[in-house]
Amino acid sequence: MPERSTPEWALDAGPDDRAAGGSGRDNRSGDSDGEDGRGRAHRPRPWWTDELDGPGSVAYGEPSPPLTPMGGTPAPTSAPADREAHRPVQQGRRDEASQASRQGGSEPANEPAAGRSGPAEPTARSGQAGRAGQAESAGAASGTQPEPRATSTAREPQGSSWLGWLPERLRPAPGDLRVLAWWALTRVGILLVAMTGPWLFHGTGKIPGFWDSWKQWDFWHFDRIATFGYFAPGWSTPIEAFFPGFPMVLRLGALVGIPTVVGGVVVSFVAGGVAAVALARLADREWGPGAGRYAAAMWMLAPPAIFLAAPYTEALFLALAIPAWLSARRGTWWLAGVLAAGACSVRVSGIFLVVALAVEFLTSGRRKQWLSGLWLALPAVPVLGYMAFLQANTGDWLRWYHAQSQGWYRGFTPPWDAYFNTWNAAIGHTAFGDVSDALRANFEWMFRAELVAMLLGLVVTVVLLTLRRWGEATWVGVQVAAFATSYWFFSVPRSTLLWFPLWIGLGALAVRRPWVWRAYAILAVPLFGIWAAAYLTGRWSG
Repeated sequence: MPERSTPEWALDAGPDDRAAGGSGRDNRSGDSDGEDGRGRAHRPRPWWTDELDGPGSVAYGEPSPPLTPMGGTPAPTSAPADREAHRPVQQGRRDEASQASRQGGSEPANEPAAGRSGPAEPTARSGQAGRAGQAESAGAASGTQPEPRATSTAREPQGSSWLGWLPERLRPAPGDLRVLAWWALTRVGILLVAMTGPWLFHGTGKIPGFWDSWKQWDFWHFDRIATFGYFAPGWSTPIEAFFPGFPMVLRLGALVGIPTVVGGVVVSFVAGGVAAVALARLADREWGPGAGRYAAAMWMLAPPAIFLAAPYTEALFLALAIPAWLSARRGTWWLAGVLAAGACSVRVSGIFLVVALAVEFLTSGRRKQWLSGLWLALPAVPVLGYMAFLQANTGDWLRWYHAQSQGWYRGFTPPWDAYFNTWNAAIGHTAFGDVSDALRANFEWMFRAELVAMLLGLVVTVVLLTLRRWGEATWVGVQVAAFATSYWFFSVPRSTLLWFPLWIGLGALAVRRPWVWRAYAILAVPLFGIWAAAYLTGRWSG
């Protein structure tokens, strides 16, 4: 099971403790005042801080501590090499090193600091320092000169050598590759459900083929748009509710002979991997090493995560939305605007993303750089372009919204009415037309899940507001408000996949309390399988 990323004594130490050297276990550092920056580098950064980091965080190129298989990190045992040049060195040790180097006939490139924690005797430090400090002390006591280390402040390359041609920020680090490995492993699990579910849970009639199992519900609308466009005759559902980004990708695949269902599953697989890496990087940036691995794993195993594998829009949207938020946190607003524009072409949720990014910009330390904020106007281009297309064909600029109201009951409804409508559907007091008892029970169960998901969304929004995370609170809160003002709560469990602050918060909590991860896995994995089997066998799954 995962380990803690930070020892408890470090988590409990306050600012006064750090300034004074901390608790008894902190006494291994003899120059605590000078090492304050180093101490912060090894402690998880609180995710509620509003300060924008520079690009030199653990998630962006600096070496991070070794990770356990599911994201826990052992306590740090040594300081980064690029801080050695600023450490005090005992004069006696410096003279001995110089004499030894002259006897050897060569001058070392950079003399390492005499002590990892300050000017203390090696024999006194050997019982307190970590493994690296013990090795250096033993070498000094035996008269052996340790290997010199370069003190250059240049960041070490993090990506694989065979991907060295990529820009540094696009080059996958070892932690990214582990996240992708977990992503691939969870896809294998879904593959097993897709191969066995129809055989075990199929109703009447012939058992569908493998690819036919993925052709459920909204896929048929995406397939229709990709194949015939929006306004070809013979389709009664108002498909103008769906934004054109995802169907356009399916159309490109169809032009080269890839069936739309195959193209949709492949796009979800690739885009989901991108989103998983971005989520892990964002969580590590906000909370520290280890949080990203937990956040990504919990997101992959979320009960409705079948929609990250199905030919739906969730994976592609998140592959644009999470990197957009990550770019905003780094202060790269032009890239955030470009990615948000792509997200707006995929789902209407992209409009909510732009609103949240605007709040993030206005509440950040970069709001004075107002020219950077102008990039957030770029997402208006695809939205207005689609609205102009609809107006030219239907005479209605807001046809996408009216189509949602017509086909999916998305018209404005007071929140209390929306709640009671959902409640009645969940307890069997709503007639769903001429459907079987089994399908009616399926609907009732899913509407109960809608209620739970709405409660979760309200809690997440309140917590984010309490922690003064204004941008993230806007991102989740606006979606919750939109669901709460529809005829009934609809597709809310699916939308929890978009609430990346939820998964970052769970990942951060699991770093401090590993039992959270264990409890989550025990509860979520069975629901994960149930949701996947429901979708792949044609049941309504939100």
